[in-house]
Amino acid sequence: MAYSLMAVYKDCVAARDAAQEAAGNDETINIDLSPLRELARRFNLSFGLDMAKQREALAALHRECIRFALTPLFRHDDSSQPGPNLLFLEVLPEFASKLLKPDKKAIYDHVDKLVHNATIEGDAWQPLINYRRILNDEPGGGHGPKTRASTATRGRKRAAPQDDDNSRL
Repeated sequence: MAYSLMAVYKDCVAARDAAQEAAGNDETINIDLSPLRELARRFNLSFGLDMAKQREALAALHRECIRFALTPLFRHDDSSQPGPNLLFLEVLPEFASKLLKPDKKAIYDHVDKLVHNATIEGDAWQPLINYRRILNDEPGGGHGPKTRASTATRGRKRAAPQDDDNSRL
């Protein structure tokens, strides 16, 4: 699975590079990751609902994808900018919802070990910041605490009383 995701990511980057070359250096073309997200969504559905059975496979998928995304961690020409594959991390939150809490913690620690003491600031690092936030179950990362408005209500809602004159029309 990880290799298929990486291949689609490389295709997305190649398509962006070709569009960038055709457009010239005047404008910046963003990478269209929709094929990658669609493949990730389909792979995620294949894991099913029993998270305990898929635990090892999910953790291995995350580790392999993290290694790809963070190698190299920095660009060779500018050590303040992330490596070329960091954007690949945007696909991993699709699978994070199926991770068990201990696995999220282990993967979070693995990411911290790889990143170590690197200065991670700015918009270019946002995929890594968001992914770490999701693994840490922080608000704003997609797995924040539920609010009263987001929880389901029990029973039927009562209909608002209607005026007798309007109800017969």
